[in-house]
Amino acid sequence: MEQGKQIVVVAGATGRTGKLIVEELVARGYQVRAMVRSAAQAYVLQREGVELAEGDLTSVDSLEKIMEGAQYLISAIGSKKPFNKEENNRVDNMGNQTGKRCATHGSYLLHRRGQ
Repeated sequence: MEQGKQIVVVAGATGRTGKLIVEELVARGYQVRAMVRSAAQAYVLQREGVELAEGDLTSVDSLEKIMEGAQYLISAIGSKKPFNKEENNRVDNMGNQTGKRCATHGSYLLHRRGQ
């Protein structure tokens, strides 16, 4: 992490909306930590100076570890198409609830599709 920069964790950083959020945060001078399922698939973000952190948004332990030292958590997660009720509940609902619980020492920002 660069000295003095605030750390923002972005869940869903590899998605369409997440990439735009990461791009804007980097342009504004934030240190971005992208929460990804697979670092191997997110190598493009590293070229932009983004820290990659593998994790599972539905796991409190995983998210607490990723949030260490971070001031903000932005969720741009969403189920992949085709949508199904179980995936929507696990990722969108449970994942965002976990994010809110783990962001107790910082701010939790939620981006919902269509907003």
